[in-house]
Amino acid sequence: MSFLYNYRASWRFRRHLTAFLFAVNEINENPDLLPNITLGFQIHDTCYSESLSIESALRILSGTKYMVPNYNCHKRGGLAAIVGHLLSSPSLSISSIISNYRIPQISYGAMDPSFSDREQFPSFFRTVPNQLSHHQAIIELLKHFGWVWVGIVASADESNAKSSSLLREQLISHGICVEFHEIFSVDKEETVNEQETKRTNVLIKKSTATVIILYCNIEYFDQLMIGEHWEEIKGKVFVTSVTLTLILKNAFHVKTLYPLNGSLLFVVRRGNIHGMKDLMDYVPRRAIRHIEEMLFSLPKDEEGNPLNKSNSEPFRLTYSVYTAVYAVAHAFHDMVSKARTQPGFLSTGQWLRLFHPWQMIPHLNKVQFQTQSDGDFSFSDEGEMPGEFDILNCIVSPDGEVRMVEVGSYRSHPAQFQIKDSAIGWGSPYTEAPRSVCSSSCLPGSRKAKREGQPLCCYDCVPCEEGEVSNQTDMDYCMKCPEDQWPNKRRDRCLQRLVEFLSYQDPLGAGLGGASIGLSACAITILGVFIKFRATPVVRANNTNISYTLLVSLCLSFLSCLLFIGQPKPLACMVRQAAFGLAFSIAESSILAKAITVAVAFRATSPDSQLRRWVGPRLPIYIVIGCSVGQAVICLAWMVLSPPFPDYDIQSEKGKMILICNEGSAVLLYVEISYLGVLALLSFTVAFLVRNLPDRFNEAKYITFSMLVFLSVWVSFIPSYLSTKGKYMVAVEIFAILGSSTGLLACIFIPKMCLILLKRGLSSKVHVTGMDNK
Repeated sequence: MSFLYNYRASWRFRRHLTAFLFAVNEINENPDLLPNITLGFQIHDTCYSESLSIESALRILSGTKYMVPNYNCHKRGGLAAIVGHLLSSPSLSISSIISNYRIPQISYGAMDPSFSDREQFPSFFRTVPNQLSHHQAIIELLKHFGWVWVGIVASADESNAKSSSLLREQLISHGICVEFHEIFSVDKEETVNEQETKRTNVLIKKSTATVIILYCNIEYFDQLMIGEHWEEIKGKVFVTSVTLTLILKNAFHVKTLYPLNGSLLFVVRRGNIHGMKDLMDYVPRRAIRHIEEMLFSLPKDEEGNPLNKSNSEPFRLTYSVYTAVYAVAHAFHDMVSKARTQPGFLSTGQWLRLFHPWQMIPHLNKVQFQTQSDGDFSFSDEGEMPGEFDILNCIVSPDGEVRMVEVGSYRSHPAQFQIKDSAIGWGSPYTEAPRSVCSSSCLPGSRKAKREGQPLCCYDCVPCEEGEVSNQTDMDYCMKCPEDQWPNKRRDRCLQRLVEFLSYQDPLGAGLGGASIGLSACAITILGVFIKFRATPVVRANNTNISYTLLVSLCLSFLSCLLFIGQPKPLACMVRQAAFGLAFSIAESSILAKAITVAVAFRATSPDSQLRRWVGPRLPIYIVIGCSVGQAVICLAWMVLSPPFPDYDIQSEKGKMILICNEGSAVLLYVEISYLGVLALLSFTVAFLVRNLPDRFNEAKYITFSMLVFLSVWVSFIPSYLSTKGKYMVAVEIFAILGSSTGLLACIFIPKMCLILLKRGLSSKVHVTGMDNK
């Protein structure tokens, strides 16, 4: 078995080597695991380098110090598997060679998602999760703190560049915007370009994003930290994975470490290795010339017996190395055990001489064993571990001491994210979780409006339009209020609209209602007087029946106004315009009949006149009935084709719902009014022509004046009606009805009432015939 690692970087890498050797020693001492078989190993130091990783892989295949491609020169034992590398890019380089021979490779740190492709990497396994679950953990962290504006810095090696690009796509799909995605590269000599690191550090320093996600190999990040302008970076929260924890114990100046204060790191879950702590405490923290010294330097008591391995220490990547070795041992043990049960099995030695590494792959796919952390170990179908991470908070004290505090965890199956906000120590100048947004939050009452040419997270806050609200922060759209509701001043919630209509409780409605009743009472009073004095010449002079009809129709006109006051009801809405129209048409027909009667009477004085046959009581009746039937036809068509109905108006006044009667058809409404106008014009014309005829009680002058009043009222009504809104539209129409009806009542009947009640002598037969002058 071969182990690839980096030994020179820090004590942490030596601990990986220690875990490897410790596991090998434990397995070889365990009589129940691989009995009669000794697990050997080769150790190769790759120093981060992909080229050295390829060179080491070729040496492993050759079995000699020198690379001899396509030759196997192993003198002792055969190659069963390769454990390594920690990083994805070297692991990929190694796999590109050994996968041709189907040699199992078990990485203890490579998280590149591409390794999950079993068709491309059928012999690759790893004791850590893949990067996709790490991406999801990062997304959950960003969503938890509301960080939607981040930067990504990645090294130019294939694995990190590809993983960071994939993370960027996933962030955008979850509504998190990326201010920049910087990939810094190396020069031809495979050293980090100083100009690249300088430019990257300046970009981090000047960025508006508070959160920076790091995807760098150790060598790259090491150079980034010692690069120009790194120490000037302040107020940033770095989010990264295991890379950062591996180099923080190196001897950096405090100014170099301080930008990392408050950072959050995702690391693989911990596991216990019993007895490992004893070895770590015993082995001095210095370079050991001979690996055998470390392997056989377990502490012993005074009698030379190994100490009790009771001390247990939780490890992370070190534990991944440990379990990788045990996975190989258990898979090999299962394979040997199964072979021993096959017919023709001669001896273990002979079987080992015929062994090929590719035979291990099916057994690694199915390997299962109990770990020291009281858990069951097995590879998934993709040859990896489930996504389980701990979240560490990096705290750098002013004296340069670095502490890693566990503040949360993430598990992919089932999805579970936990973090203790109060346990996190944020770097200066923050005392609580910082914000990382492109634009400030839009408060309730406003919505986000995207800035052209910028990411979705960059927006302006625009107040909600009239009739809309937003009741949450950072809403993309404002919501329309229901029709019976209206936004408050802040437009963050809907309020019930104030319902309004012309009611009797309203002073205006009460006044108009009172006027309608009072004027109708006047009309009834005049009618009573006319009935009482029906024998007088004043009453009889202008067709008594038509006068009665006119007074009754005017009374009904006044009373029809009451249908316009109060909450609109279906029946009231349907009959109010028809009642008004019919009552008014009868009144105007009566006036027209009076005017035509006067004209015919004076034109028919000649014995041979053709108009004599029209003189009499029938002509006025025909005129009243005929003109009223015309209006009745219009009203009937209106009721059938498009009848009025109760409705509401929410456009006229803000915050109010005005209950109205929808007229159904505005055209038919104006046809009705126009018909009344035609009758009024005819009455005015006829009355004007006969105004000077010789008759003491000729009504033509009064009819002419009353028609002028009537036409003036309704001509002014049309613009007033169209310019008012809400309940005042109803009030304007009532004013028009009352005004025009009052004009007719006053102009035609008040002079007669004066004659009847105040100047009775002028209404006597003697005065009418003129005999008082003889």
